[in-house]
Amino acid sequence: MVRAALLCCLLPLPLFAQAKPDTPPAPPAAPKSAMTVTAPVLVRDKKGAPVASPSKDEIALSEDGAAQNILTLAPAAGQPLVFGILVDTSRGQRGATVEEKAASMDFINAMMKSAQDRGFVVHFDREVELLQDLTANKDKVQQGAGLLDSPEPNTGGDASNAGAKSLLYDSIYLAANEITGKQPGRKVLVLFSSGIDEGSKESLRTAIDTAQKTGTIIYAVYVKGEVDKAQKKMDRERDPNRRDPMNYPGGGYPPGGGYPGGYPGGYPGGYPGGYPGGYPGNYPPGGYPSGGGRRPQQSVKGDGKRVLADIATPTGGRVFELTKKDNAAAIFAMIEDDLAHQSVVTFNPDKTGARPGFHSLKIESKQKDTVVDAPDGFYVKEPD
Repeated sequence: MVRAALLCCLLPLPLFAQAKPDTPPAPPAAPKSAMTVTAPVLVRDKKGAPVASPSKDEIALSEDGAAQNILTLAPAAGQPLVFGILVDTSRGQRGATVEEKAASMDFINAMMKSAQDRGFVVHFDREVELLQDLTANKDKVQQGAGLLDSPEPNTGGDASNAGAKSLLYDSIYLAANEITGKQPGRKVLVLFSSGIDEGSKESLRTAIDTAQKTGTIIYAVYVKGEVDKAQKKMDRERDPNRRDPMNYPGGGYPPGGGYPGGYPGGYPGGYPGGYPGGYPGNYPPGGYPSGGGRRPQQSVKGDGKRVLADIATPTGGRVFELTKKDNAAAIFAMIEDDLAHQSVVTFNPDKTGARPGFHSLKIESKQKDTVVDAPDGFYVKEPD
């Protein structure tokens, strides 16, 4: 009996003693950085209409080609909004400014829903002028928009004012670097322009990079404008050697020039940070020092609408065209609808994703017949 009991006790042992096959240890997960990246996201259906309340499980996100886990995807509505209206008021835009001015009133009223929402108004032609500085006072922003106007043709004898100019790139740079970039929350610029720049100190790439470094979304409205043949004739008579404006200069005009005499009549009462007198020293050419993964130079070939698309799309915005059907009021309404359905995605990039410089960002929909509007990258600053 004792022997039988011992056998009963020993029989199960070989079952437990069987060696399990060796399995290779799971590779360690890439360490996550302490930083959290946020990016605006707008999901659209196949007709281009915004999708209400998308889920984070419906989109995929990669940073520098590596898939990332999405932490949250939450509605952006209700977060503080900083927006600027930038309007080209050069002579070629005379026919559109009245419409833009009238439509902007309703847009301003719709955007400033709480005491945390703030707006500003800028016009640009031969100068970049702040018509209304950033404020939560709705009436003041509307008054600033009411000052938008384009000059009449220069028929006088003052040759110093000859020739149209449109400081498009400078207006974007200054609005993003000096205003939206210093504010928290959502940041949006609504830009009305022909897409033609003449006279800017800053380049197209600098304008785009600055918008992305500051997390500013740009909605660009292509305005074809008028061709003032009489004005061109007078300009040539004053200066027979004068060349017609180049549509897409890579940098400043004239070469090595910059802003003649600063911003004439520009920022009322002086601009915080010392305008005129040069840009603050905290924006070195070529981006942040030691930055990695710089985004290549944007294409500048094609018409003005293509240039505006090159400006808006990398920031998560889009481009419109001012037409009889899609007038300024209709375009403002579409932008308002976009912002009402916008979401904000957050994720912790891999440790390598925290290095200073530009990082590419790709956000796609997993759902059929839907697309995502989002920035094509983000910047990490050098540590202080």
